[in-house]
Amino acid sequence: MPDLSVHLLTTYIANHKLKLEPYLVLVGAMFPDILGRVFIVLWPQNYVLNWVSVLLHSPILVLLGVYLAVMLFRESERKVCFLALSIGALGHLLLDMLQRHYRPSYYWFFPFTFRTFEIPLFWSDEFVLTIPFWFLLTVLIWRRTHRQSLVRRPTNFD
Repeated sequence: MPDLSVHLLTTYIANHKLKLEPYLVLVGAMFPDILGRVFIVLWPQNYVLNWVSVLLHSPILVLLGVYLAVMLFRESERKVCFLALSIGALGHLLLDMLQRHYRPSYYWFFPFTFRTFEIPLFWSDEFVLTIPFWFLLTVLIWRRTHRQSLVRRPTNFD
């Protein structure tokens, strides 16, 4: 999988144009890993649960998990929260689709089929080499959007 920092940085950059709640989109970018990896962390030697965690990296189950998570929010906020979390999660899955695997990767169309699909552009560890680029681009976008708040404002003590 691409490094978590790559997921977060690319999602922040994509959200720059979408103008959704940034914290929710960033949590959405981590959501597939949170959903799928919790079993591996809690029971690392259980290979059946390891396989289940791979299945939880499919779009249908991730969106179902997002839907269930959105039920924790107020009813008036659910639509916006679902959109923000879903965009972050689907961005995560799209980045994962770009990596190569030695064995069958993620089951994109589970539960309808067990066929895998990927666009093998990178090995998963090659994404780490792009972190400085994504970090620099994120800082530039952040500075551009927060330029007004970076300007020194006069205080009563000046």
